[in-house]
Amino acid sequence: MASSSSSSSSNSKWRYDVLLSFRGKDTSHTFTDFLYGALDRGNINTFRDDEKLPRGEEISPELLKAIEGSRFAITVFSKNYANSKSCLDELVKIMECEAEKGQKVFPIFYHVEPTEVRNQSGTYGEAFKKLRDKCRGGGGEEDRGVEGCLEQSRSIERISTTGWIFEYKFIEHIIGEIGILIPKSVHVGENIVGSDENLKQAKLLIDAKSDEVSMVGIYGIGGIGKTTIAKVIYNDMLDQIKHHNFLKNVREGSKDDHGLLQLQEKLLRDILMDKTMKLHNVNEGIKMIKSKCYLVKVLIVLDDVDCPRKLKFLADSPQWFGGGSIIIVTTRNKLTGIIEGCRFHRKIELKVLDERCLISISDGFVRMHDSLQEMGWAIVREKYPENPGEWSRLWEYEDIKSVLTKNMGSKNIEGMILNWTQVVTIQLHAEAFKKMNQLRFLEVGPNMVELSQDFELPSHELRYLDLGGYNLASMPSNSHVDNLVVLRLQGNYLRHL
Repeated sequence: MASSSSSSSSNSKWRYDVLLSFRGKDTSHTFTDFLYGALDRGNINTFRDDEKLPRGEEISPELLKAIEGSRFAITVFSKNYANSKSCLDELVKIMECEAEKGQKVFPIFYHVEPTEVRNQSGTYGEAFKKLRDKCRGGGGEEDRGVEGCLEQSRSIERISTTGWIFEYKFIEHIIGEIGILIPKSVHVGENIVGSDENLKQAKLLIDAKSDEVSMVGIYGIGGIGKTTIAKVIYNDMLDQIKHHNFLKNVREGSKDDHGLLQLQEKLLRDILMDKTMKLHNVNEGIKMIKSKCYLVKVLIVLDDVDCPRKLKFLADSPQWFGGGSIIIVTTRNKLTGIIEGCRFHRKIELKVLDERCLISISDGFVRMHDSLQEMGWAIVREKYPENPGEWSRLWEYEDIKSVLTKNMGSKNIEGMILNWTQVVTIQLHAEAFKKMNQLRFLEVGPNMVELSQDFELPSHELRYLDLGGYNLASMPSNSHVDNLVVLRLQGNYLRHL
């Protein structure tokens, strides 16, 4: 049976990250088994053919497809590798894929000197001579193909057990060499127009050659490209930093300690390339991150962090990480609380909202972030969800229609926008506004209303009145306009107030 690790290959061109070619008799239950386990724990999608092929039988179609669909091939040259015709057939196919498909080959010389393989000396010389004599009288085209493959190994980067005292250290070295070459890039998307200038500014904050730990924050309102910028920087630096992790949607994924625990596990699994990493609680997670990463150069992106507490569990200090590490945090609010801190003095509330990226102020206009608008709507409806006449603001057609036609208005109503997409008209009567003595904001869109002859605005609190959508010759009688700050009458033929 063939076996492979459970993770999926990171590029659709390749079915597997790694293919293992080995002599089962030599290493199937020892070195190759340990290597396969380490690759699997490192979340490296690996194919291993476990079938015992009878002598002289061709390699299976499944194995051929696996060879063609693997980004890397690890060939474990052990003492009896060349004794197996199927192993040498695999080697021929692997070298064909290296030449034709750009597959990268990693020869591992397991208790065999590389010169023995390349020069066909020692045990390899003896084994190859026996094989040549058995194959079609010797010296056939197939044999020359194998010879050519062994000759090609001269130019391939090789890894040898020579000089390694402990096999587990040797395997860790192999995992590191393979892991850094497997792209773990994050999807950016095609439309990144408008991010170029911000991207340049963000890159200026990062010195990839520094031995200091860089912690960079990217903040702004939702939808302006913070995550896109972080993804581009992350992808650009993957080939420079071996240990990396992109934690997306931290805000959504860390609503409780269980969510934070999962984020800590994800961070450690990626950084340490060990998918078996398990934590019992978030405090253990803090200790593990500090103890395992303090000598490791890492690249970490924490995307959409909404409060400083989250950082305390994931990346609280530069001292947690090795020299040259880069930590990038994207946030909407400069890592300060949003709701908890929103008890403002009126003179500074707009400034604070602007600093927290909940509004933007430019050219005298204030633009509200969608999250703040939705929060405001929810607050307005919260106390009287089924009675819009008691709300402080009205903005939707059905609610306004119900309040005005049924005379449900109350002193709670402070603002109303009569501007909707439906092609309908509402007639405004004085009675409908009689109780709205705290009305401060009224906007009327084109062809939205008809005014009755008795219409009046009883509120002395009116500050903003926009009648640009209604043609008036004069203001309604008994309308209190002394405190108006803004009066918009675009398209009107108003002769007197």
